[in-house]
Amino acid sequence: MSVHGSGLPGDANASQSLVRDAERDAAVDRLKRDYVEGRRLTLDESGDRMSLALESRTVGDLSAARLDLPEPLALPDALISGRYRRWAFLTQHRA
Repeated sequence: MSVHGSGLPGDANASQSLVRDAERDAAVDRLKRDYVEGRRLTLDESGDRMSLALESRTVGDLSAARLDLPEPLALPDALISGRYRRWAFLTQHRA
C-alpha cells in the first residue's frame, strides 16, 4: 500500500497537498521578515507575495511566494523591529 500526498520530502504529490491557515500565516510572517531584513523585496512586491501566500490552496502555491528568496539571516531583534515598524507604517499609508 502506498501513501500519496503525505507532504514528506520527495513525495511526488507533496506540492499538491492542501495547506492550512497556520501554514499560510507562517508564510506571511516569513515574507514580512524577508522584507524587514532587506531580502530584495520592494514594498509592492512584498504585498503581492503576501497576497499570493494568503490565497494559496496547495503547498506548491505557497512555496511559489518565496521561490527565489535567500534563506533568512540572523539579525538582532532591535534592527528587525525598527524595519518592521517602517514596513507597517508604509503599508498603512500606501496610496
